[in-house]
Amino acid sequence: MTLYYVFPLWEDAIRDDTGAEWRGPVIFAHVFTRALLSFPDIKTIIETGEQLQSVLLPAGAAIAHDYYNKERKSVEGLRLAQETAWKLARAWAHEVKNYTAPVIDELDNPILSDKRIVTTEKARDTIARSRRTILILNAASTAVQLSLGGRVGKSGVKASERDALKRLPRESAEGIVEYALQYLLNYRADVLRAEFNLRWTPNYTTDQSLDQLAILLNKKERQDEKKILSDNRLIWVIALLREVVWNIRIDDPFTEPPDELGTVNMSYEFVREENFLKLIVSQRQIEEKGWGKSKADVTGIELANSVFGIKDKGAGFGMISKGEISNDDLGRNRGVEITYRVPIRFALAPEIGDHSHK
Repeated sequence: MTLYYVFPLWEDAIRDDTGAEWRGPVIFAHVFTRALLSFPDIKTIIETGEQLQSVLLPAGAAIAHDYYNKERKSVEGLRLAQETAWKLARAWAHEVKNYTAPVIDELDNPILSDKRIVTTEKARDTIARSRRTILILNAASTAVQLSLGGRVGKSGVKASERDALKRLPRESAEGIVEYALQYLLNYRADVLRAEFNLRWTPNYTTDQSLDQLAILLNKKERQDEKKILSDNRLIWVIALLREVVWNIRIDDPFTEPPDELGTVNMSYEFVREENFLKLIVSQRQIEEKGWGKSKADVTGIELANSVFGIKDKGAGFGMISKGEISNDDLGRNRGVEITYRVPIRFALAPEIGDHSHK
């Protein structure tokens, strides 16, 4: 006959399926004795078990400590890897900012605005669009650099860069986000005009958007695009919105006649929350077939959330939620109407006297 013992050697906090936490055994020893010629009495069984348990208990502590040491080292390794990744991302953003700044200066050269030298409207439009491209990239890269400053340690981060980004002022938040979105939609429509038509309601021109942003940001020179797009209340908004606006696309448009450009119709609405302004951007178009759920998985949005996000140790400025896709079959030979809605949250500055969050 063989005796079989199960000994609890270590207990720890356990969380069950409901989220409740309790303490219980987590490490057990399973012991089989050698074959016995006869069945022992209960007293002998208990005494043997106690002797075995006294020998095995120290092993439980050793196993637990070894496991927790490995876990701690693993977590520490992940933390160091994440910090290294943030440092590399910050260095990349810094380099982009440094490379784009002189390009902006070159594109600001008065020679390029002299109609006697740049003689065609098409050439002037190309120069203006190139300058705007660089301004947007410079704003986004600066926002990335500043947002990561707090996550790479104080060494190597200038004092002027710590907490340099500013959350949106509550009284003007909606206007800043709306006109930043209008600015980017105008840019994107211009860039993509050969691929599809981009329409949105309400619709403000680039000049109107810059005018309003200058007023909201208290800029004296209304049309100084460079100064407006370097404001630390705006650049992170640009960086978040850029990921959504750059994701606007139409894959297989249903048009009559078939060779016409497809059209993407945009709209948006705002919802006020306690400490956030939520913008819901909607995209609607008719295509030959509907979109699958995977269309809502966008790598750029995930990266933006990891940098600026309000979860998972992001900088706490905003969050782009996963988009919702709906497909409405319009019937035979009429295509499928696709609606794609993306919510974006923007952090609001604390109210005066509120010190509950940074």
